[in-house]
Amino acid sequence: METFRVELTAPLDPGALHAYLEDLALHPEWRFDVTSSELAGGLTGGVGARYDQRVGDDDRLVEAELTDSERPAMVAFSVVDGRDRLDVELVFEPEGPGCRIAMDVGRSSTRRPWHRARRGAPSAEELAVRYGRGLAERLGGALV
Repeated sequence: METFRVELTAPLDPGALHAYLEDLALHPEWRFDVTSSELAGGLTGGVGARYDQRVGDDDRLVEAELTDSERPAMVAFSVVDGRDRLDVELVFEPEGPGCRIAMDVGRSSTRRPWHRARRGAPSAEELAVRYGRGLAERLGGALV
């Protein structure tokens, strides 16, 4: 699995940040590739909650799932798009008046690399940087 990390800061306390990040319905606010996200099963904020998300220029349907959540320090989710899988883990800790966030983005696929490149699929590094920038902007923070 290809994995990349970005770090950012946000002016929120860990509890507020955790509540925001565990609600995958809010992904369109900070993930550039998500146009909509609706709860499809489980409870908002509950591990195992599944969401139908529309992504990309072609507005294709993918399934996102909250895979782990430890209050108030960590949230993890996965997104499955056919044979491609994206895993994101956000770990945060208090820093000054807010939080420091470490975001790990991992991407795996059963497709051959040339097929992913032909589809224009972004790398884990590109996704991590764009997600980190989007989250920092949404929360009034900054990439570190």
